[in-house]
Amino acid sequence: MTKPSLPKRELTPLSEAIQVFPVPGNNSLFTATIAWDWCGAWAAHGGYLLALIHATAKSYSLLTNPSNPHPHILNSHIQFLSPVSPSTPIRLTVRPLKLSPRVSILQIELQTSSPSAAKYLGPESLSYKTHTLGIITSGNLSTKTGLSFPTRECIPKNEIPDREKECEELVHPAFFSDVAPCIMKFRGWVLKGTYAVDMRLSERFGRCTKDIWYARGDGEDWDLESLGVLCDFIEGAPANWSPNRKDLQVGVRFPTLCMTADIKKNPKGLKWVFMRARSLKIENGRFDTLVYICDEQGDLLAFAKHVSLIMEGKLLTEHPEEVGRVFKL
Repeated sequence: MTKPSLPKRELTPLSEAIQVFPVPGNNSLFTATIAWDWCGAWAAHGGYLLALIHATAKSYSLLTNPSNPHPHILNSHIQFLSPVSPSTPIRLTVRPLKLSPRVSILQIELQTSSPSAAKYLGPESLSYKTHTLGIITSGNLSTKTGLSFPTRECIPKNEIPDREKECEELVHPAFFSDVAPCIMKFRGWVLKGTYAVDMRLSERFGRCTKDIWYARGDGEDWDLESLGVLCDFIEGAPANWSPNRKDLQVGVRFPTLCMTADIKKNPKGLKWVFMRARSLKIENGRFDTLVYICDEQGDLLAFAKHVSLIMEGKLLTEHPEEVGRVFKL
């Protein structure tokens, strides 16, 4: 007798996953729920949290300044203080720091409640913990005014691989989608004969550099919301030194402490974007990641910088001699 399979859970479209609701009578408070399938192995994906904060900034602007809103995020600095579990109700609080005709600067906190005290002391005792803090600069990308100057391309066009001739789809092991469903939200294409061999990407520009073409998994065009998520859709650079991802097997993690994202252009109408992620220094358990996202012509759409840690896990902490087995330096 075969064992009945569990019913499949419905996936959450990004537009629904980042939906925020204003609290009646308070323009500075919004609520939402963490979508389970936009989470990693143990907590909400950082790029998804960034997108929730971006959605809150947009909603706040449309709500408080409908005649001259700043609906587009130009720049954001996100500090990840503690993880947020899947399916958790959250509150987002907005504090305006500067409001001008050209830009708005907002402080937004993503919080969860601690209901235990309220259970015994009453609703007025409900307290909130801030998990993610964002400083957001928003404006209007549709307003094409101000001076512009030609600059050097961030990724030379001759370094962008031909997706159809030189690349193949990045196929993750089946268990990835079970433990980290967010990894299936975008489809990646990498240089042929790289990831399929030992789950490491090409050494064309060194192991510290990753080149990937991305399309949305739902087949939709890229937009500003999904572009924000993509700014954090990159595995920690040290993973590229670990054949067959032995680092995952021994509990090594690469949490992001903070990131800054700069949106340069609306990707409207694009099915594919190209990402280059590069680490400049990996040392003493800490590393940076510079992320460039551009179109097929090399025109920059977004730029991000991450600061991350290497958490060795129990095995490497207790047996440092095992590092050489996990990472091929």
